[in-house]
Amino acid sequence: MPATASRHISAPWFGDALDVTCSHGCAGGAPEKYSTAQPDGSAPYFCSWDPLTEWDVLGGQDLAVSYSEPDGDQVLNVFQSPSYA
Repeated sequence: MPATASRHISAPWFGDALDVTCSHGCAGGAPEKYSTAQPDGSAPYFCSWDPLTEWDVLGGQDLAVSYSEPDGDQVLNVFQSPSYA
């Protein structure tokens, strides 16, 4: 099953779709993924990695997601996958 990241963005003051980048939060190796999302939350971004060839997301690993504003600024958040003991 692929590892995925998908959420809505709530930034309704922007009119056009926002460019989104998803990446491994700390260590390299996993390819970055690119998506778009509607700023009014009507369409989420969606990023997916094949666990056999790209990245097998393990508990406790970070996933960084950022979107680019029209003026070039970026908004970044880091999510951590749950760690099940």
